[in-house]
Amino acid sequence: MKRIDFGTKFAHGVGAMAFAAKDAAFVNFVPFFYTQVIGLSGTLYGWAALAGQISDALSDPIFGTLSDNHRSRRWGRRHPFMVGSILPLAFCFLLLFNPPAGWSGVKLCLYLAGVAIALRTFVTMFSIPHTALGAELSDDYEERSLIVSYRTMLGWLAGVALPALGLTFVFSRGADGGDGRLVATNYSAYAWMSFVVVVVAIAITAFFTRKQIPRLPVPATRRKLRWLDPFRDVLDALRNRNFRRIFSALLLLGVSTGVAVTLGYYTNTYFWEFSATQIGLILSSSVIGTTLAFAILRPLVTRFEKRSILLVSILIMIVNGIWFPSARLLDLLPPNGDPILFPLAVIFQMVMAGAVMTIQTMGASIVADVVDEHEVETGERREGVFFAAMGFSMKIPTGLGQLAGGILIDTIGIETGLQPGEVPADVLWNLGLVVGPLLALSYLAPTALLALYRLDRSRHAELRAILVERHSAEPTQDGDQDAS
Repeated sequence: MKRIDFGTKFAHGVGAMAFAAKDAAFVNFVPFFYTQVIGLSGTLYGWAALAGQISDALSDPIFGTLSDNHRSRRWGRRHPFMVGSILPLAFCFLLLFNPPAGWSGVKLCLYLAGVAIALRTFVTMFSIPHTALGAELSDDYEERSLIVSYRTMLGWLAGVALPALGLTFVFSRGADGGDGRLVATNYSAYAWMSFVVVVVAIAITAFFTRKQIPRLPVPATRRKLRWLDPFRDVLDALRNRNFRRIFSALLLLGVSTGVAVTLGYYTNTYFWEFSATQIGLILSSSVIGTTLAFAILRPLVTRFEKRSILLVSILIMIVNGIWFPSARLLDLLPPNGDPILFPLAVIFQMVMAGAVMTIQTMGASIVADVVDEHEVETGERREGVFFAAMGFSMKIPTGLGQLAGGILIDTIGIETGLQPGEVPADVLWNLGLVVGPLLALSYLAPTALLALYRLDRSRHAELRAILVERHSAEPTQDGDQDAS
């Protein structure tokens, strides 16, 4: 199995829009909504976010092992979980942006934690089988990168379009000409937008990839699962040296990502003082960056090793993360409101989007190759487990980063309900220092770990030759599948 048709690649990629809806909400709106609009303290928000991330991390290995071990002749290993997640996940968005009226403090924190846990669990129920399915669609070194690039690009498009449309048409203004980002009812409308995206995206990816089920690999044996098996599987995956390096790098990346997620919307609103419409347009410029990255990705993968592309992309992200905020901190830019700032922000966003899209694509493609290495070494094929372990390594550290970001909101001194332009200069300087040079430089350590990764094109060709020879010698195991 090597090449697959465009329709299947596209339909599989559409599923990433459901995951992107979750990211779009938590990156762009949830921290700001609960702290600035509803009045939850940054620290309490951080604890709720950490609870959601811990639950998310624990559910990853569970759904990875469950989908790896599931058997169904008609529906395959992955599709039952994907379809089963649709409605519960969609309804969680409505709960997320419609907390009970009058709740505050610890009570509101517990509500947010509960909804975040439920939403992230159903996202995992879909995304782990969906990502594992992408690794199973092809065993070709370059084709895998193309499959992931479709998924990453379409996820990025949804992750950009959803908040951009919301900022342009929902949050652009409030009652009596006030700032629409501080109006609670606007977030309810955005929740319904997310609901529709989730239902449509998962339905499309499940329906139009179902024809691939008979062609997907099915391990010959089926285990009787025990409670701790998902976490034993993660430990088993970590016996692979290359995967240990990726796992360790993601642990460090997660903390930085958590801080960025919590403070990013604050930065555009208060540090740069962009309007909701301007932020929507800046986010929309990500489409240009991701499209350019998508266009050059296949030629790059054909010519260069995946590790080299990954490392260069991270370095571009670091440099880009430093120059723009640092120029403001050093008074090298004109004051907020000057016409030059908006195009500079667009360039900043385009470069960042292209770099991050490439990093995500190369990371997932590399893990798919490591799955082959693991199968050669152990005789077991565990796409679900490896991608679950990859998610596990990011989510608890990301939760810790979100907790740190929430504490920073309180420590820096950004008070609830402030309009853009009302934040003191020293508070803004501290915010810029954190989200600019300090955050960018924190990516150097995980970059050093990823530089130690060793699995190139020639080694992967050797692994595939071993697996092809091994599989050709194995008898067909149709009797191990349940006719459901």
